Amino acid sequence: MNRYGVAGTIVIAAMAFLAGCSSDGGMSDVTSERARLAAYAARAQYPREAELSRDLPAGVVINGDEVKIVNFSNRRIDDVNIWINGGYVRHEASLPANGILTLPKSYFYDGTGRTLSSQDASINKVEIESGRTLYELWGPVRE
Repeated sequence: MNRYGVAGTIVIAAMAFLAGCSSDGGMSDVTSERARLAAYAARAQYPREAELSRDLPAGVVINGDEVKIVNFSNRRIDDVNIWINGGYVRHEASLPANGILTLPKSYFYDGTGRTLSSQDASINKVEIESGRTLYELWGPVRE
């Protein structure tokens, strides 16, 4: 036999099996992130009563599965919801001044937990919600 005996071999085999079961290659992280994004979208409400503004010089570029938001202003905007077609939302900590924020379509969820990338919908309107203001963005244009 081996130096561990039958009981030792069973314990080592069980530990190896359990270690293999818990190693999911990071899939649980991806799954929990998707669940978090879907839950946020389910709670978020499109800001119908917000003050509509065209004062933010920012535009949208669609490149395949990516949505690029280009902020041409010298102003960083914090704590934003990015709304696509008034139904898909993504929260971001900030939109950088004079910067570009690039996000995959799969990061945008609707209130039922579906991603924008899973739907056959074109992007017609992108808006940024910050505080009590809803900024209309230029575009979208396609690359």
